[in-house]
Amino acid sequence: MNDVSKIYLQMAYADLAAAKALYNKDFFPQSIWLLQQAVEKAHKFLMNSGFNLDVVTLKKAGHNPTNSIKATEITTKEAYEAFGE
Repeated sequence: MNDVSKIYLQMAYADLAAAKALYNKDFFPQSIWLLQQAVEKAHKFLMNSGFNLDVVTLKKAGHNPTNSIKATEITTKEAYEAFGE
């Protein structure tokens, strides 16, 4: 796991912990927002660690996970071609 992946994962866990704390205090809208942030950072962790998407690509994807998924489709296609599948 590289440093960027570690940072995304740590931030995802921190957002999740904060979301739980807010939920337990009945701050539901705020907890939902932080939960969404945790999911987004967990997604970026997976895209960086699993598919080796660089930080520039992840930043270009912004808040739309579809953009980073599209980038992995290209990477996956190239990987299949490289292995002759």
